[in-house]
Amino acid sequence: MEELKIEIKTGKELTEDYIKLMENARVDEYGSNTKDFRNKEKDSVFFFVNRLGKIVSFGMLKPVKVEFNGEIF
Repeated sequence: MEELKIEIKTGKELTEDYIKLMENARVDEYGSNTKDFRNKEKDSVFFFVNRLGKIVSFGMLKPVKVEFNGEIF
């Protein structure tokens, strides 16, 4: 059975290699109007799925503020 490894990093921790990987994948999928991961997603949490030493999937969780009954969460 293949072993999967999950890496979790904040936007501040992303190396140039991770940023290039995500930018290239987004351009391939959505075109050249892609996000600036270097500057706009410093507080987001990114996860990377590795299989056999290669990143096969990644995702991003963005922090959000929610107001409910006058309280901000």
